Amino acid sequence: MRTIKQWLIECWNHNQALPAPQQIRLQPGFQENQVPFLIYRPAGKGEKSRTPEREWNRMFQHFFEDRVFLVQLSAEYDLLLIPFSRLEHEELVSPRETIFLWGQSLLTLMENEGREQNKITMAEETMPEQMGEILIQMRETHELASFFYPGLKLAAPWLFPLESTVMQLDRKSREFMYHHLVQLLGVDDEISDEEQRTLEAFMHHNLNISETSRALYMHRNTLLYRLDRWKETTDLDPRRFQDAAAIKLLFLLKKSLS
Repeated sequence: MRTIKQWLIECWNHNQALPAPQQIRLQPGFQENQVPFLIYRPAGKGEKSRTPEREWNRMFQHFFEDRVFLVQLSAEYDLLLIPFSRLEHEELVSPRETIFLWGQSLLTLMENEGREQNKITMAEETMPEQMGEILIQMRETHELASFFYPGLKLAAPWLFPLESTVMQLDRKSREFMYHHLVQLLGVDDEISDEEQRTLEAFMHHNLNISETSRALYMHRNTLLYRLDRWKETTDLDPRRFQDAAAIKLLFLLKKSLS
């Protein structure tokens, strides 16, 4: 009978969800639902190979104060499964927020070990039988986030509904939507890199002036000036949700066609 590790590696190698091993719930640690973390950790500069899996396994066990299930899927990817009951959370915090906070803690833990190239993709609490399907979804989410936001280190399927929807369209449809939106909004097809970088950061930080200026290492007055200049040039105000949503879609379509 295939082991759970063999099953998950086969799903990864075939890039498709395969039937789960029989009686998977009878396996130690799989009597309850799991929270999966897909970890991308390539060898760093000057390294000939990655840190051995057993060392990371010990580190994670110490971090969670319990046994963990770690699978090396390939040379650069691992899957870490944690029973949801092991993830302590506040009553007023949603399960998604809890999982994201634990993802942040895992990333910090790994970075403290000198591994700054890590990326973590999370998913929601999952039945063991459905882990193959969720693994493929997480892979797609990781690739989607890496394409649209190369510097982003934490990803989850619920964070990218627009990006996922855009990439479901064929290229011809995306081209039509992009040129239609350019004409509809009356913006210049040639948006400067500086403008796009500023506006993307502004939207990433939920239209918050202070957080955006800190992230860009920019004085808030400089940021306000750039937003005002964009409004004067295009008649679109990024501080207005409706306009910000249209600009966001425009940038995603442009990126998808690059």
